[in-house]
Amino acid sequence: MASTEGNEGKTRRASLGSSGIGQLTSILAEHLQRMKLKNELVDKIIAESASLQDAKKRSLDDETTLLLSIMDDIGEMNTFLNNIVLIENLFNQCYTDALKKQQEDARAKYAPNIGKYEHASKCQSEADSFVELVFAGQTHLVSFQTWLDKIKKQCDIQKVQFVSSSGAQTKKIARAFYKAFYVYDGADGFKRMTDILRCSFVFSDFASLYRCFAIIELMAEQTVKATNAPHGGILRVKDRFHPSTMPFGYRDLLVNMYCPESKVVVEIQLHFEGLYKYKKISHAMYKKARLFERDDGNLAYMYATKFMRPKIGNFKVYEPSAEEMTGVDADEDEEEKGVDAPDAAEPPKASEKSYTTLLKEWGLQKYVTKFEEDGWDDPHGWNDLDDDTLLEMGLPKGHVNKFTRMRTKWLEEVQQEEESADVAIFQDVVYGNQQPKLQALRQASNDHRRSTGINVRLVSANFPSHWVRHRNFALFIDDSTHDKSDLFMKDSTFTMVRPSLDGSGAPFVSFQSVNYPDHFVRHQNFRLYIHRREGSQLYIKDASFKVVPALNGRNGYISLQSKNYPGHYVRHQNYALYIHQRETADLYVNDASFKMEAVNPNDAQKLKTMM
Repeated sequence: MASTEGNEGKTRRASLGSSGIGQLTSILAEHLQRMKLKNELVDKIIAESASLQDAKKRSLDDETTLLLSIMDDIGEMNTFLNNIVLIENLFNQCYTDALKKQQEDARAKYAPNIGKYEHASKCQSEADSFVELVFAGQTHLVSFQTWLDKIKKQCDIQKVQFVSSSGAQTKKIARAFYKAFYVYDGADGFKRMTDILRCSFVFSDFASLYRCFAIIELMAEQTVKATNAPHGGILRVKDRFHPSTMPFGYRDLLVNMYCPESKVVVEIQLHFEGLYKYKKISHAMYKKARLFERDDGNLAYMYATKFMRPKIGNFKVYEPSAEEMTGVDADEDEEEKGVDAPDAAEPPKASEKSYTTLLKEWGLQKYVTKFEEDGWDDPHGWNDLDDDTLLEMGLPKGHVNKFTRMRTKWLEEVQQEEESADVAIFQDVVYGNQQPKLQALRQASNDHRRSTGINVRLVSANFPSHWVRHRNFALFIDDSTHDKSDLFMKDSTFTMVRPSLDGSGAPFVSFQSVNYPDHFVRHQNFRLYIHRREGSQLYIKDASFKVVPALNGRNGYISLQSKNYPGHYVRHQNYALYIHQRETADLYVNDASFKMEAVNPNDAQKLKTMM
């Protein structure tokens, strides 16, 4: 009897193994084996970074748990395959012919050029490593949010209404790690990740959705023109509302573009409310379905369509529970916010607070509308707000004093956050346990500064009260009249170093940050930043400038010519610093002229000699 049962068991297992479900189970086993094979290569890459080792552990734990939950339970596999069909039916019934007609009309009217983006080639972020990409995402989170705030403002002006917006979010590092090292093949696979930064908008009608797309398209083009960047604008679009059928049923519109002031590709998601309310269900199912993704399609979807759909039909739909209709999926929410994002109960970082939040916290909420109307809706530009401007905006003297006092305190908090984040991310993620290497780099930078440079500040020729300073690692000219804080003085002081980083002698120089001594001024995508020193040829040339007589012809002033773009000069535009191709217009030559002053009067003669 026992022998007979054993034979029957073997027969059932053999039948199962040759069945479609058995084949899908085998695919998961192969997936698990492929993960193991990649471990050796990944371990070599991350050997000296404790944080990346932790990210690897968490990402593999998550993926393995999900794999085994299906592999070890045939009933779970069967339910999953049934749900693929039931959930697709649910979305197809929601996306009625009438809605499809509204979508087609709105797309044709408000997004007539969208087709060219749909046929664009796949885009990639520019970064030398996965760590650099993650770090860039954290660094540019605020600039992305500032740009999104401008989108929202334009939507308000043009009366484009949206139901909700997520704001700028970073991808959870464990999921980002898994995609970079286990999904994408090749040493540069991480560059294919186009959603390290993302955001979403939800709309109740398609006219508003496509009108918002048109605003994004226009703002993206304007950003390119404002920075004279050679590339940019919208890079690629996936309009999943448009096809007549869509695998898995869920539809949205995805826009890829470079994050302003960077080459990090971001993803903007535009959702339709009637479908978005079921996204939690869709995401929970798709987390499992993506395990079956292959070059020729999704194998689980193919199997469910071929074998499950004939039994289920097109009319029976998934019936969500009350819990499944509440909020977003927990894993999805965590994935979008990122590993370092605060919990819902924790206050946001000082640097991430909006102008409305700050004014309310300071008891000045009655001026929110006025700040928006007058264009002061970016707190990181409040250094330009002097007492006279605030009085003109209607603030009484007492509130002007209060605003100035609270602004100084807030700027100090932002500076502390930058320093803490800079040290924590750089030491932990980039260097891991290589602290001696970090200390040696800092010591070398300090020695270089002490032996070959003097501290200077750059004063704008046509805005003589404005000094060049770094803010959130980007360079601006800010008004020095009312801000004598220690933070401002340090941010606006640079060590002029000769020879320049590329080894050139006079008249070439480099500029080293005083309060970030391992950071130098360099251009990237024609925008000026202070970036941590690197050894690459691109970096050292980007960070080297030729001191020439002022383009505006004034004695005692200078201009700075780019080393690797010799026809480009440093100039300010809308208070931000760029390298732009030389022009003869009065505005340009004055924007590109500066007075270089020694911070220490005793160095004035030495500076004159070096010039």
